[in-house]
Amino acid sequence: QYACRTGHQFLTCIRGSCAVLVDDGVNRREVRLRDPNRGLYLPPMIWSAQYKFTDDAVLLVFVSEYDDNDDAVRDYGQFLREVGR
Repeated sequence: QYACRTGHQFLTCIRGSCAVLVDDGVNRREVRLRDPNRGLYLPPMIWSAQYKFTDDAVLLVFVSEYDDNDDAVRDYGQFLREVGR
């Protein structure tokens, strides 16, 4: 569970399915990824978590930035402070 401060992400389940929690600090929603022709775009500062993977699930994640721990917010309380909620 985390949010990227500046990075963009695109998630697609190319096999099987999974659920993704998306949270902007006000609204929270669960999205099911189960069609390899569709995906989910996550702009910066969206809290997300992936779960409910089927046994055959393969989740592909495209990111706009190199892996940088300084870009990741891993504490939900800190995330809420940074989005002003």
